[in-house]
This record gives sequence, C-alpha cells and structure tokens, in this order.
Amino acid sequence: MADRFHLDGIETLSVSESRKRIIKVISPKINLDGKDETYINAAYVAVKDIYFTCLDVGSSSKKDTSRQGGKNRRKEGTAGIARKDMIRRLTEK
Repeated sequence: MADRFHLDGIETLSVSESRKRIIKVISPKINLDGKDETYINAAYVAVKDIYFTCLDVGSSSKKDTSRQGGKNRRKEGTAGIARKDMIRRLTEK
C-alpha cells in the first residue's frame, strides 16, 4: 500500500506507524490520536477496503453484508459484530 501512495521511508517505521500513515493518506479525517492497536488495525482494514472498493467501482461482485441481519451476523459473535460496526462507522464519515 505504501508503494501505491509513494510513501518514502515507511519501511523503517513500525507496523503501527506505517498503518497510521496509510490511513491518513486514504482518509485524513480519521483521528488516530491516543487510539490503541485494535482501533488502528480496524481503521486500517476499513480504509484498505475503501481503497480497493474505489478501484473496483462498477463491480457488482462485492456485497456489503455488514448491515445484514440473519444467520451470518449471529454466527460471528459479539467481537466480530462490534468490529464490523466500528468499521462501518469509520467509513461513513
């Protein structure tokens, strides 16, 4: 991802700092100050999904199931549901 955005010197940073830089490039409005690793990882996944979704504009093969109820949502457990809800809130801003 860093190569796609021409982020020089990112390979010398920690994984967390690298992800923060990528997040800021894709979605500069996300506030990462004082956030823990779990939040940063979820935000990274969210912005990565945004980026690749933008690349696939017009593709009907991807389906957003994060807002759908039913069996799939019940099977994933509360941690998975909370993660998807947080990602949805991050991407709606």
